[in-house]
Amino acid sequence: MSARPTGSPSLAVRYDDRRGLLLSWQAGNGLDLRDLPVRVEMRGSNVFSVWGVVDSGECAPAWAEPGLRLVAFGGAGESPGWTHTVEPCDAGCRLTARGPRAVVRLDLRVDDGGLEARLAIDCPSGGFALPVCAAELRIGDLDLGPGAVYLSAHPYGGRTFSFGEIAKIEKPGVVFVHGVVGLALPLLYLHDPAAQRGIEFEFLMPDRPQAWLRPGAEPGRAEWALVWTPDRLLAPAQSHAFSGAVRLRGYRGRPIEAMRCWRDTAAERRGLVPPAAPEWARRMNIIEFNMNPGFKTKGFTRLDDPLCCEMLVRWKDMCYTAIFALSPFHCGANLVSPFDYDPCPEVGGAEAERQFLRWARELGFHVFLWVTTTGVDRDSPPAREHADWFTHRPNGDFFYAWDSTPATRYIGYVPDGDPLSAGWRGWLKEQVGRVIGRGYDGIFVDGCIPRASNHAR
Repeated sequence: MSARPTGSPSLAVRYDDRRGLLLSWQAGNGLDLRDLPVRVEMRGSNVFSVWGVVDSGECAPAWAEPGLRLVAFGGAGESPGWTHTVEPCDAGCRLTARGPRAVVRLDLRVDDGGLEARLAIDCPSGGFALPVCAAELRIGDLDLGPGAVYLSAHPYGGRTFSFGEIAKIEKPGVVFVHGVVGLALPLLYLHDPAAQRGIEFEFLMPDRPQAWLRPGAEPGRAEWALVWTPDRLLAPAQSHAFSGAVRLRGYRGRPIEAMRCWRDTAAERRGLVPPAAPEWARRMNIIEFNMNPGFKTKGFTRLDDPLCCEMLVRWKDMCYTAIFALSPFHCGANLVSPFDYDPCPEVGGAEAERQFLRWARELGFHVFLWVTTTGVDRDSPPAREHADWFTHRPNGDFFYAWDSTPATRYIGYVPDGDPLSAGWRGWLKEQVGRVIGRGYDGIFVDGCIPRASNHAR
């Protein structure tokens, strides 16, 4: 198949019987990327990573097909029995691959100097059901020259990587998981330090896919991939459209500057501009106060103990101005698996908490309390009484945000709260209102998004 026109002069696609679908794109910063192989792979079973730990898939649905692997847009040897078409459209094109069990649609569009991709998978009518447990979009042979590096906004604690040389990537590659505790941006940069330019990959999508960077076909080149784990069985004539779009954009200058630009413009695009922070929060010098009664090294348990006041005086003398308060509430299996956010009897209850806050205020401190959107302890009333507030595995079990491994039979201590649940959001909002009403100056929100890449919704 010869080159096919598209609706954009900076984008061209062609299909080669041996090499498969090839994409060429002028990134707008002097980078002219030619004949990049594009693939979409589907698997009938799933192995995925959760919080840096590989989940073996033992809780996979009964309808999974471990032997099923379909590759769309490959050459004749890689995608036997598939046909491929390209339809030009406004500022881009629609690529369609039709195989014996699936139809794959990949829409490419150039917008504001960037390249946008959207993916959908159809189960043909009149055939068999199609298990789409994992799907992967790959773009290969990315060559930014010798010395090229990769950079991502590193997620705290996620056991992923933030910087390295592309030429030194080894199999199976490097994985980038955005938003592990709400701190990481869904961005990956491939950068040429010599030319001070590169490519920005944005994967801010509702389904929260994982990005991978793998060794390319030749040294110094890389393959970029995006992996979704929907664990969905498509009946004949059903479709699965992956929400949102992948965006590639060329930039000039340092990647950190491009990252800041993305942050600011993304907030404006999505109406996420926060209110101005109070001056004390902009200038604060923070110390953490672990109030959990099981934490013995501080020498006291009750918050109204005179030893607590003496500690605050020492912190004031050390020039701290703000206190990050953690775990004065009733906890379950872990100090960060709350039942609720009320002070527990062991720390002296509400009266002792009021005394602590009075002492802190008299010394000039501002105090904010740790709160998480991740979930609550598995034995708490919300988890026992409102299972629909939480995310679930395909087999109906809770998806646990922490300690979900084969060794624990995938049972952790905090079922992952579902941000789409009005009940969960309402309960958490009511809890935060009570915290502020008791005299705290604010809250620290941990775990801003759920980690369940395979949650049912």
